[in-house]
Parts: sequence; structure tokens; C-alpha cells
Amino acid sequence: PLLAASQGDLVAMAFPSAGQDEDFAAEKDEVVGGEINVPGVPKELPCWGSWGGQGARPSARAKRRAEEREAELRRKIAEAAARRKDAQLKGVVISERRDKKLAQYTLPAVPFPFTSREQYERSIRHPLGKEWNTVAA
Repeated sequence: PLLAASQGDLVAMAFPSAGQDEDFAAEKDEVVGGEINVPGVPKELPCWGSWGGQGARPSARAKRRAEEREAELRRKIAEAAARRKDAQLKGVVISERRDKKLAQYTLPAVPFPFTSREQYERSIRHPLGKEWNTVAA
């Protein structure tokens, strides 16, 4: 059976990818939905401006307002998802949360002797130590 299989069949048998794309897309949607901070539309208090009580059906106006709220929320979520860095990247999820532990190592401004960010990063990139620099330096 393996001798008669073509190269494509062998690759498909070795690396099964059935459903992985859909699973990843669903996982990405879940992560993106959790990271997006969209303020919700405030809901109305029940029974204000309409008849209420047990067995009362929502009015057409209330249904229309609820549909408009849902559409507005979906639109805001779609806009926020489109603004993400990984919106156009199919197989990538970039976390946009602020890492509080990492924030203590970030600088608010460029340190004194440097005039630009690039200049500071260039000096940081240069390795220190006996292996890279001579003793006379």
C-alpha cells in the first residue's frame, strides 16, 4: 500500500490536517473576542415605556431596539477585529494585551545620552563580554 501511494498521498498520511484550519480559526475568533474591549450598548430597564408583567410579549418597538443594539454591537466588534495587527494574517494570533510584568522593563522616554530610539537600540544590540570585546577596549 505505501509503495503504490503517490507523494501527495504519503504527505497527507504523514501530516494529517483535517479540521486543523477550522479549529485554529475558531480558537483565533475566541481569543480575539476575549481581547476586544468594546463597550456594550446599555440595555433598557424592563417594563419602562411598554407594558410588562407575566405573559406580556415584547412590543415590535422593543424587538426593533434589541435588534439594533445587537447589530451595533456586532458592527463594533467587527471594526475592532479589523483594526487588530493580525486581522490579515490567517494563521497568526498576536496578543494585544498589555503585559504588566513586562511593562516595568519598558522606558517611557529615551535615556539621556541618546537622541533617538534607533540610536539607543543600536547601543543595546552591541554585545558585552570578553568573548566579543578585547580587554583594551
